[in-house]
Amino acid sequence: MLAFLLLNRDAAQPRQRLAFLLWPDSTEAQARTNLRHVLHNLRRALPELDRYLEITPRTASLATGNAAVARCRGVRAGSCERVTTSGRLLPTEATCSRATTTEWLLEHRDRLRELHLEALDRLATRLARRREYAQAIHYAERLVRHDPLREDAYRLLMQLHDGRGDRARALRAYHACAAALDRELGIVPSRATRELYETLLGCDDAQEPEPAHFGGALVGRAAERGAADRAVGATRNEDGVASCWSPGSPGSARRGLLEDLSSWCTQRGGR
Repeated sequence: MLAFLLLNRDAAQPRQRLAFLLWPDSTEAQARTNLRHVLHNLRRALPELDRYLEITPRTASLATGNAAVARCRGVRAGSCERVTTSGRLLPTEATCSRATTTEWLLEHRDRLRELHLEALDRLATRLARRREYAQAIHYAERLVRHDPLREDAYRLLMQLHDGRGDRARALRAYHACAAALDRELGIVPSRATRELYETLLGCDDAQEPEPAHFGGALVGRAAERGAADRAVGATRNEDGVASCWSPGSPGSARRGLLEDLSSWCTQRGGR
């Protein structure tokens, strides 16, 4: 109840509404009784409760005249960094009794989630403009982790890795995007994302450190990756020709694996 009043502090809330939201499965009379019981328990636990709440026979609200609420009203989002470290609103069901429901929280959680994603996007974009790639990648990766179907975040991540000179990671960001869209929606990346990928794939002047394995971020392809990696490694001791055989019907995962291998070889003078 206190959380609801805080989240809706701009207006007094009808006690009937509070009772319905907190006990939707009870009769109106029982819900009102439950609300009176909660208020009674609060007053016993918090003797100074009336300094912070205004309770009338019809409404309940935060006491707008006290300094604590004035400070609360004055709090703004602050820096983007503070917003991005926010936790989930009332994260566990333990915050409410078994007789209550948390359905009323969904709207507030969704709104805060959007603010969180917006802050991550703004931070990553701002840092990218200042060419602070490492920090920008940190926030872009968090954005993708929280919203794995957000294509513009993948494109930003691809551009950030490319700006840092890590073409292989830029390509892997595309494959992660393609895999997520295929798995969750059964679609391929948009034209803008594919064009960016093709542009990166066509560049062969990346001077990045050679990793121990290509495609380290590919998920669920360890056996195939290992076989291809061994085939490429064998060329150092033999005639310089690697042969990779990938049987089965075409698919985004197999294509991603082979494209990543091809790019990795090409960037190092192979074919």
